[in-house]
Amino acid sequence: MANNQLSLDAAQFNQTRRVAAIKTLQKKLGDKSVVEVLDPQEVLKGYKKDAGNLVSDIKHNYNCLTEPPLDPNSLASILVGVFREFPRWKPGSTINFAAYAHGYPEPKDAEFAALRLWEAAEEWNGYDLGVKFKWVGKLEEATFVLQHGGEKDTVLAAAFFPNSQPLNTLFVYQLALQSTGQYRNMLKNIFLHELGHVLGLRHEFAMEPDERFEGGAVVYGSRNEDSVMSYKFPPKVQPSDIADVRSYYKVPVIKDYIPG
Repeated sequence: MANNQLSLDAAQFNQTRRVAAIKTLQKKLGDKSVVEVLDPQEVLKGYKKDAGNLVSDIKHNYNCLTEPPLDPNSLASILVGVFREFPRWKPGSTINFAAYAHGYPEPKDAEFAALRLWEAAEEWNGYDLGVKFKWVGKLEEATFVLQHGGEKDTVLAAAFFPNSQPLNTLFVYQLALQSTGQYRNMLKNIFLHELGHVLGLRHEFAMEPDERFEGGAVVYGSRNEDSVMSYKFPPKVQPSDIADVRSYYKVPVIKDYIPG
């Protein structure tokens, strides 16, 4: 009973902080629309799975800013751990996310990106990992929010690792959304990779000196160069990813965060 009460109190505390931050932002900017989010029930009406063809011959071009090299403050195969900490969400948690309705060059891109994130979340949910994602229509209820990050060179997206912040942001950058580009049709797969970070996973190559060495991780489970956390295109969840994440969320001594 005590553990359940602690979880409830922590979640309520996060939501209180989030509501206060949102009110402050609205007052500062004088525009409530900047924090308006999509209503998942409305967006999902008449939903049809996107029929775009995945591009499968791109090699090692994925660029994700969740793990900037040599930056221990930003580091998120499976490989896990952030130097002295092994962050994950408290087993049994629901990780709520929202999606901003504005801020995209093309208005329809907000719904397009949100639907691809939802598809990726539903795929992870289908693997029964011990935690799940849920799309919500109120920013006050969200642990993280999807936001357009503008132009950022060759970067496609950036996520975060489990933490105690009241509201985190998953960024999707313009390169991933360009209608004439090669990445738009694999946006769901890009989000599969980013949600892997949200679950606490590091890049598959984080400890490889000949790759983009990021350090501060340990190997948990099996190594797999085809892992969704590698830079293979398009990112796809592998059986080893599923088995190892399930196991990771059953280990008793881990730094557990409670999503608000």
